[in-house]
Amino acid sequence: MSNEQEVQQIEMSMQECKARIELSDALKRLAENADFQFVFEDTYMGKYALNSISMKASIQMMDENKQRFIDGQLAGIGHLKNYMHFVHREAEVAREALASHQDELDIMQAEEEL
Repeated sequence: MSNEQEVQQIEMSMQECKARIELSDALKRLAENADFQFVFEDTYMGKYALNSISMKASIQMMDENKQRFIDGQLAGIGHLKNYMHFVHREAEVAREALASHQDELDIMQAEEEL
């Protein structure tokens, strides 16, 4: 692989890292929004989740279809929480990789100047 191709590959990787970081930063800003906190964190992932758990034990909700529906609702909440965690974790890795890529580019540029 030529030096120019390596640089292009590193720059593409850096762009991917920046995109992951940008997504995480946007999610952090969103999570700081009072409406988001109220609608999603407090209500959907809080009160609604607790209510769904209580409904699972309710005699009126023992039907298999109702139980499956509640399970799906709880799974959806869990998937959203996992996705948010995954986005932030992926950004942490991307930040480290971005610094490494930049170091690599700096070394390549220094070698070219020699």
